[in-house]
Amino acid sequence: LVNEEKRLSVMFASQTKSKEELFNELKTFIVDYARNNLTIDIVLKEGDKPNFMHTYNTFRVTSREGDYGYIGVVHPRTQNAIDKRLNIVCLEVNFGLLSSKEGYFKKAKVPSKFQSVNFDVSVLVPVSMKYGELEQILNK
Repeated sequence: LVNEEKRLSVMFASQTKSKEELFNELKTFIVDYARNNLTIDIVLKEGDKPNFMHTYNTFRVTSREGDYGYIGVVHPRTQNAIDKRLNIVCLEVNFGLLSSKEGYFKKAKVPSKFQSVNFDVSVLVPVSMKYGELEQILNK
């Protein structure tokens, strides 16, 4: 029997942007999508990599509940076979598995009614004193 899975594959390529810029854009895309739409915090970890991906610049896309796929820079040999002038990064996740997970929400921190103050000055000045004069005195 065939095991069908819904997979999302995204590839960013550019002649002008560096691999780091493309990687950061792709990472922002998947992390923000998962956090904002699925309420899942994505973490990138070391792990298994496909042969066509770079050995050091490829990471597993994971969360608390499991492993969903990989993200990284395409291996230089694969990149050269496509186009030597392009910088290419790739993402592939099991979107069916990712979207089936129930999200979790972080507990919100309630701010204190009485905010802490690091520096507070109370000064009595004559009504006729101008702000510029007061500022000069305080800056001494």
